[in-house]
Amino acid sequence: MHLILYSILYLVTSLCVAAIDGNPFEGYNVLGNPDFAPLASQVDTCAASKGTFYWVTDYSNGAKIPSLSESTKSAGSKTILPIVVYGLPGRDCSAASSAGGSSGPDNYYGLIDSIKRDLDPDVRTVFVLEPDALGNLITYGQTPSCKAAGDTYKKGIAYALKTLNGNNTAIYVDAGNSAWLGDDQKISSLTDIIVAMWKSADKPKSFRGLATNVSNYQLWQNSAAARRANKYGDESTYVSAFSTSMAKAGLEAHFITDTSRNGVAISSTSGFPCNIEIAGLGPAFTTETGNPHEDAFVWIKTPGMSDGTSDPTAPNHDRSCSSEVSMGGAPAAGQWFKDYFQALVQHANPHLTCSR
Repeated sequence: MHLILYSILYLVTSLCVAAIDGNPFEGYNVLGNPDFAPLASQVDTCAASKGTFYWVTDYSNGAKIPSLSESTKSAGSKTILPIVVYGLPGRDCSAASSAGGSSGPDNYYGLIDSIKRDLDPDVRTVFVLEPDALGNLITYGQTPSCKAAGDTYKKGIAYALKTLNGNNTAIYVDAGNSAWLGDDQKISSLTDIIVAMWKSADKPKSFRGLATNVSNYQLWQNSAAARRANKYGDESTYVSAFSTSMAKAGLEAHFITDTSRNGVAISSTSGFPCNIEIAGLGPAFTTETGNPHEDAFVWIKTPGMSDGTSDPTAPNHDRSCSSEVSMGGAPAAGQWFKDYFQALVQHANPHLTCSR
């Protein structure tokens, strides 16, 4: 009898989920990644104090969500727990350095279920779902690995959208960046995929919009010359165009942009984006973006975590990680790269302050 009543209650509350009203970041601070702060503090205490997303790639780091929730509550009632989910089967189908992910769809669904189970409903949680996944389908969808991953990616993200929907959550789906997907056809194609996933997930109210520039280097506002060369030559223009595309498709979308490495203009001729040596930290968390479609600038990529090893003999080596513009001595993807973090701090723009 109790099981029946619980099931009915769960069904009713699932159908009556209320969305967070407006920008989920407004009036809040962002919790820092506990794995990042002690490492970063050895280089720069101001950078170490900044809010950064925590990446869940498997069950082992997903198991930290309860302790992260406690840390978030201890930090104050106006603190957000920020989480990136990055665990799709066949993850990063176009590259080697961060390839991997869950062993199969059921394993991934179980990971999402465990995240949902461990969430504290009293903690405001913001999710970014699956960096690069949908962008890979747009640009590399006809390669064997990405073609094979297509349905799995779409169903997996739709499952995450539906399952993580909740009263105190906001969800942003990754949407690439202006240098990668900044043309009308690609924006339109990605819009169609996202809207279809949202509908297949029963139109979750926690869907807030899209995340751009994750783990990338694109400026928020580029020079006029750069915009003449590419009308979507910066993230601000890209966000505005994407917002219009989504609205035409019947789905309102707001945006967040990863500013963890966009403090320095990176030329389009500088090669692929792997541990680029001249990169610098961009603005730390703020909701003062100057764009009505943009909810926040925030460090989504953990600054100082390697994109991939520079050792050409190592497993999962990407050639771009040993290019002439990449910093040498890089460890495997996701490992701490102190020398690179020092360079990011040195090249930071704007200059780091400890006020927030």
